[in-house]
Amino acid sequence: GAEPTEDDVAALPLMHCGNGVALLSRNAIFRATSGIAVRLDEPVFSTPALSAVVDAAPEIFFLQNEPSMVASLALAPRPGERVLDMCAAPGGKTTHLAQLMQNQGTLIAVEKSSNKRPRLLSNLKRHGASFASVITADARKLLSGNGVHRAFSAADGSVHEETLGEGSFDRILLDPPCSALGQRPRVEVEHTLDILQSMARYQRMLIDVAVRLLKPGGRLVFSTCTMTIDENELNVRYLLDTHPQMRLIDSRVDGCDLGLAAREQSGLDDEQRAWCQLFDPAQLETIGFFVAAFEKKEEI
Repeated sequence: GAEPTEDDVAALPLMHCGNGVALLSRNAIFRATSGIAVRLDEPVFSTPALSAVVDAAPEIFFLQNEPSMVASLALAPRPGERVLDMCAAPGGKTTHLAQLMQNQGTLIAVEKSSNKRPRLLSNLKRHGASFASVITADARKLLSGNGVHRAFSAADGSVHEETLGEGSFDRILLDPPCSALGQRPRVEVEHTLDILQSMARYQRMLIDVAVRLLKPGGRLVFSTCTMTIDENELNVRYLLDTHPQMRLIDSRVDGCDLGLAAREQSGLDDEQRAWCQLFDPAQLETIGFFVAAFEKKEEI
C-alpha cells in the first residue's frame, strides 16, 4: 500500500512509553515487517522484562497471554480425568491443564510437527507434568488405524502405545492453527482471502474429530488467537448445526469472565453470544482471542 502521510500518523492514537534511540530511518520503520525500530532507554514504566523473570526460574514460570489461560480455565479439567490437547505445541496450555489436574489422570498432547516434539516434551517435564504424553500426529487423523498411536512420556521420553477411540476423553481442548490475526504487535499481514477461508475449513475438520473423541457428558473448548468471524463465531455455528449431540455452554467459569460477547453477525442468539468470550485488542488490553465451550449431550 501507499506510505502513510504525516496526517495519517498524526491521526493515530498515541501513548508515551518513554524516550529512546531510533535504530531505523523513518521510511524503514514504516516498511520493515520485523526487527527493532527503537531502543527504549528511558521507559516510563519500571516493570522488569518478564523474560528475565522466566529465565531465572524456568521450572516455575511459563509466559502466557491472559486469554490463553481463560481457555484452560473454561475447560476446567479435574484430577483423574482423561484430557486431550489436540494442537499442543509449545505446551503453555498443556502445562496449565496439568496444573489444574494436579498431575492426576491422563493428559495427552498432540502435535503434528515432529520438530516441535522435543521442546513440548521439555516444557512438560520442566513444569512437572510428568504424567503427560505427547503424540506426533495430524489431529485430523487421530481416529485412523483404530486410533492407536506411539506416545512419548514427558517423564523420561519412553515410548508406549495410546489408543484414542470414539468417546474416550472427558475433556478436549482444541486450539487449532489459525490466521493468528489477534497476535500483536504486528506490522502487516500477508494472508489472502483464500488462505483465511481455508483456515476455517481446516478447523472444521478438527472440530469433527474432536466431537467424535469426546465422551457423552464431556466438555470441548474451542479457541483461536484470531479475529475473523469465519474462524470464530461461524465455527461455533458450524459445530452446533453439524453436531446436534453438542450444545453450547457458558465459558465464563471459575472467575474467567474477562472477554466480550460474540459478535451479532455470528447467527448466534443473545444468550449464546454472551456464553462465548471474544478478546478484542481494540477494546481490551489483550491479544485478539476467542473462546467457546461445548458439552456433549448424555446418551438416552
